[in-house]
Amino acid sequence: MEEKSEEPMAFSVRVFTLQEEVRAEEEHMETPEEEVQVQEEVSREQQVSVCRQGAEQELTLLLSPGLEAQELTVQDANRASVFQLTVSKEMDCCQVGGQSFLVTVGKQSLLLQFTTPTDMKNFQRLLKRGDDEETRKGCPEEDERGNKDVERGQTRHPSTENGPTQDYQFHSCLSQHQNLLQDYLRITTYQRAILLNESDFRDKILVQNNCLSERIRVLEGKVEEVSCPDMVDVIVSEPMGYMLLNLKLMESFLHAKKWLRPNGLMFPSYGDIHLAPFSDEQLYFEHYARASFWQQRGFYGVNLSALHSATMEEFFRQPIVDSFDVQILMARSVKHCINFMEAKEEDLHRMEIPFVFTLLQSGLVHGLAFWFDVAYIGSKSTVWLSTAPTEPLTRWYQVRCLLQTPLFGKLGQTLSGTVLLVANDRQSYDINITATVDQSGFRSGNVLDLKDPFFSVLFGPETRESTLLELSTKRESAPDLAPTLFTVADLLQVSRASVFHTSRVTRAGVPPGIQGDGNLQSMLVGTVMRKIKSRTWKKQRYFKLQDDCMTIWYTSKKAGNTHSTFSVSDVEAIRDGHQSEVLLSIADEFPADRCFTLVFRGRRGNLDLVTESAEEAQSWIRGMRKLIENLENMGEREKLDHRLPRWIGDWFRKADKNNDGRMNFKEVQDLLKMMNVDMNEHHAHRLFTMADKSQSGTLEDDEFVLFYKMLTQRDDVLKVFQEYSVDGQTLSQSDLEDFLREKQLDGVDIQQHAKQLIERYEPSDTAKLLNAMTFDGFLMYLGSAEGSIFNPQWRGVFQDMSQPLCHYFISSSHNTYLMEDQLRGQSSVEGYIRALSRGCRCVEVDCWDGANGEPIVYHGHTFTSKILFKDVVNAVSNYAFKVSEYPVILSIENHCSVEQQRVMARHLNHILGDKLLKSTLDGKAPVGLPSPEDLKRKILLKAKKIGGLEESFNGMVEDSQTGEVSDEDEVAEINEDNLHRESVCRRKSKQRLSKELSDCVVYCKSVHFSNFKHSRIHSKFYEVASFTESKARKHLREAGTEFVHHNSRHLTRVYPSGFRTDSSNFNPQEMWNAGCQIVALNFQTAGEGMDLNDGLFGQNGSCGYVLKPSFMREVEKRFDPETPEQRDGYQPVVLTIQVISGQQLPKVNIKEDSIVDPLVRVEIHGVPMDQAKQETRYIENNGFNPVWYDTLRFTIHTPELAMVRFVVEDYDKTSKNDFVGQYTLPLGCMQQGYRHIYLLSRDGTSIPPSSLFVRIRITELD
Repeated sequence: MEEKSEEPMAFSVRVFTLQEEVRAEEEHMETPEEEVQVQEEVSREQQVSVCRQGAEQELTLLLSPGLEAQELTVQDANRASVFQLTVSKEMDCCQVGGQSFLVTVGKQSLLLQFTTPTDMKNFQRLLKRGDDEETRKGCPEEDERGNKDVERGQTRHPSTENGPTQDYQFHSCLSQHQNLLQDYLRITTYQRAILLNESDFRDKILVQNNCLSERIRVLEGKVEEVSCPDMVDVIVSEPMGYMLLNLKLMESFLHAKKWLRPNGLMFPSYGDIHLAPFSDEQLYFEHYARASFWQQRGFYGVNLSALHSATMEEFFRQPIVDSFDVQILMARSVKHCINFMEAKEEDLHRMEIPFVFTLLQSGLVHGLAFWFDVAYIGSKSTVWLSTAPTEPLTRWYQVRCLLQTPLFGKLGQTLSGTVLLVANDRQSYDINITATVDQSGFRSGNVLDLKDPFFSVLFGPETRESTLLELSTKRESAPDLAPTLFTVADLLQVSRASVFHTSRVTRAGVPPGIQGDGNLQSMLVGTVMRKIKSRTWKKQRYFKLQDDCMTIWYTSKKAGNTHSTFSVSDVEAIRDGHQSEVLLSIADEFPADRCFTLVFRGRRGNLDLVTESAEEAQSWIRGMRKLIENLENMGEREKLDHRLPRWIGDWFRKADKNNDGRMNFKEVQDLLKMMNVDMNEHHAHRLFTMADKSQSGTLEDDEFVLFYKMLTQRDDVLKVFQEYSVDGQTLSQSDLEDFLREKQLDGVDIQQHAKQLIERYEPSDTAKLLNAMTFDGFLMYLGSAEGSIFNPQWRGVFQDMSQPLCHYFISSSHNTYLMEDQLRGQSSVEGYIRALSRGCRCVEVDCWDGANGEPIVYHGHTFTSKILFKDVVNAVSNYAFKVSEYPVILSIENHCSVEQQRVMARHLNHILGDKLLKSTLDGKAPVGLPSPEDLKRKILLKAKKIGGLEESFNGMVEDSQTGEVSDEDEVAEINEDNLHRESVCRRKSKQRLSKELSDCVVYCKSVHFSNFKHSRIHSKFYEVASFTESKARKHLREAGTEFVHHNSRHLTRVYPSGFRTDSSNFNPQEMWNAGCQIVALNFQTAGEGMDLNDGLFGQNGSCGYVLKPSFMREVEKRFDPETPEQRDGYQPVVLTIQVISGQQLPKVNIKEDSIVDPLVRVEIHGVPMDQAKQETRYIENNGFNPVWYDTLRFTIHTPELAMVRFVVEDYDKTSKNDFVGQYTLPLGCMQQGYRHIYLLSRDGTSIPPSSLFVRIRITELD
């Protein structure tokens, strides 16, 4: 059969010459050996013509096979040849940008600008293919002989000749150099190695290239051929390839030692090749799947199956370059050490690495994983660069070599064998692996070609020849490339066990408001940052925004856990600059524009980060703020749409133990236990079979989503839906109105409200057109804020804010500076920032004399740490009005000398400026306390004052007066209780009070309390008394009505007993019952006290002020918490709560087979007569979807003061129940009807999707 000639490939290009003139001196210096061998010499005029035509019009580039080699021809529009050359080994090529190619022959360079990136890729592929064919034609006998040599284990000496594509795919390729420069760990390792050994490099001459200065000397040519005029002190190179040895640059590195002076240095100095067995069934089957194409028996009528075995052999000869989770390793690594200072070139030609592994787990060994470490040993310091899977990823990744047949090994058994590395003439190594499980005698092995790796993480079989160098991070094109853009940080987070592909779940759920945002695109690419914990703890981590735009992923060095994640919804705020104590401590090392802090909700510690540039910091700061803003602006339906794939994906990954991307029934059973479900095996298998649409015996992707939805089917809600649905499928608008009227007790315009609910929550457009609601829409409504137990009308500021300060409960903090207990705990300005950010409006500042004339803040006479008073004031100034505009009260406990009191006053005036209230609002003597509305964005001082407010207007205050500068003395309280000595219990610190500090006190003068009668006759409206919790209880017990009456005219502060050294809290409800406004709690301590505080102040916009009931504000009305039935307007109510079900309650026991036995306790906190608690029965072994239908009833005599707390616990008949979750709210904020209660963790943060479903009824007691 006559062989058809292959048609030349044609491309449309613009051609530019980059070198129109050749300097005469260069021509004169050129030697015959360096002359370019081209078939047709191109004249200078011809090149200028090419340049001119290429700039003006598109030319045609032809690449034809030719008889001996490829011919490259450029034609004009008339098909006239204007340029032609033969592709040869002297031609140097490299990619430039996305669609250009630079061709250099001798002194001439042509830039070929292709019309599309695809054309450029095709040209590159053809060029490479032609070179491969030339190489094969040129030395078939050598190839055959080489293969036989490898089989015999003979040493083959390296060839120094490289093909033309060898260079342009590596060091001649600009994109490669871009990746080298962008490899942060590579750059910084060399930087540290040099800077930490500065003396080794000082005053040395750089022998490199391009006579740039007297400090730089050029040697042109190969290392093996050139001569160095002088011996050198240090050799710096980067000879490492994949698995350390690929590309055989190490030989040239060792060859350069001939120039090294005795005792000279080599960077790197030492290398370790690590190997360890791994188990990865998914990877093994991927190789089989790649070859499935060749199993086709009717491909265009051709049976390809005969080639399947050869294809499998080829694929298994390919080492896999990728990254992996360290948990797949089955034993500790064995290492082979190479001392570059002592090794010879011939030592690298053949290396045999014996190994014996003791297996740390049972399972299949699919192959060996390789990585390397190199050390840079200077005279002063040694710096290591590691490519281990436990370390941040580098451009070298890791390498895995599969065995032809997996080996089964048991825990404790040994796997022994050898790895033989034999240098080949392709600038790389052949790898011969033999392995045996010693106890069973099972053997396996493989022979692989390191020169021909498979880049598993990045490319499929069709694009494997593309190099890793194409992983550019071009920010300007990121929005278009986002779905397929890979970077070093991407490689770290790619997992074979990833179930839900980008195109299928995560990308589809990206909120429309953030697509195309440059900051977010930068976050999606990932950034290396320093995680800072102290001046001495600074670790580099990769941080990356996941594709769902809801999760931040970062590397971690915790044992057994190479990475961590947190949700954007967990982040409360982002602070830029040095706005944390940790970052302030390193302000001299890192500038503020590179620093920022992520502040988490609840009591989780902050995350302090430092970037490499101000631009990177701003990208993360702006990007995170946009994500948080977008999350806050999301509707409930959007939030659910975003959270559901994440929840499902999380469950799948937890259950998919073998990481094969599928779940068999055994894994499903284990999953049910993890999800807190003890399901009948028959029922579980029935759901499994129903979801297994492919009948494969496993669940994948959409099948698992279906299984999850069946598992979470809400029969309890469906029962309510069908009660009002005429056809059982939809609720008409009329049906929905009936439901709102009869069950939800909706008091608004029901017809209009029903229309709004259908429009807002119904997902079906068809149902919307029919003014109807499907079950999905009904479930969406009940799961929204409108369907929750807290009435959304009371979320914003709705109360009258124009009444005197003493008419409000005020969110207040005790020992605000403490982060832990009050004996040895840490003091921190973070305590103030967190309290103010939670809406706290009264913070405590415990001041003492400090060194260098600077007052300090700490818990006196204890071992708590100390902070500067001025730092506290700065924090208050910055955060006082971030979440609420209403006034902040600084409760000063003053133990300072007059001199340092003056410093305090100076700091207050200077830092707070106009925020500090220094005089009455109208400049006149007041007759009553101003309102929160009057005092917006003002900071008040509560402290001792010389004289009264009236004297301030008469100018009668002097600096020489003395008195108690502090009214809170917990030490005195303890002594009083222990010693029972009057002289001790009345001892106070008496010293002079400075006029400057006294003048800062206006409406909140701290005074000692005598009794209610004295107060009624003599006390001024601006005087504030403070009580310990025990003193307050005593007054409440002995004179409850008087106490309430006193608090209708004066502010009262109650603080925890000094005996609470663990910073625990008392129940604030009993103090609120007496009308005490400033009930100070330890915000750093979670528990019932803070749950009640968060519940009370969660209403009214969380502004920190809640208006007291009218019977506690009006002087003429009398109220005694002990006898609430005697007050005017007494009307008790009956609260009926039907606890119906729970959803996805969190596990509280770390044991995998442990399942929660949940019960629900409802507590009523209020006046003594209302204090009550009732429990449901416990449901055995079901924390996923327990059902109770238990009804609890409470009679409440003072509903205006009642708080309702829902607590879920894990029942334990032998010990105390474990806490699962809680939710607390005022009775007056509860919505009636069918409602969801979204549970909070112990520290007050949400734990979605954990919830309770209840029905609420509140009726008046007859």
